[in-house]
Amino acid sequence: MAALTEAGVPEAEAWAQMGAETEDDGKEVVELWPENEEAFWIFCGLATQWRLVAGMGGVQYQGLDYAALWPTLDGLGVKDPPAMFRALQVMERAALPELNRGAT
Repeated sequence: MAALTEAGVPEAEAWAQMGAETEDDGKEVVELWPENEEAFWIFCGLATQWRLVAGMGGVQYQGLDYAALWPTLDGLGVKDPPAMFRALQVMERAALPELNRGAT
C-alpha cells in the first residue's frame, strides 16, 4: 500500500484496486502487521502474474512469474528488492496449495 500511495495513487483508490472491502461484509478479518504491509500489497498487485499450466486435468498454478516481479519491484522503488523477493516467496509458497486446491 505504501508503495502505491508513494507512487501517487490516492489511498482510497489503492484500497479499492486491491479488492479491500470498506464495510463490514461478514468476512473473517485478519491483522496485517505494518512490517508486512508493503509486501502484501505488492503480492496483491502481482495477482495477474502467475504462471499456469493447463492440461486435461485443469489448470495448475506453478508460481509467480519472476520475470515480471523484478521490474515491478524496481518500478515501485522498493528499497531492498532481495528482501522483498524473499517475503513474496513466503506468500507464494503459502498461496500455491490454496490456489491449486481441487486441481488434479
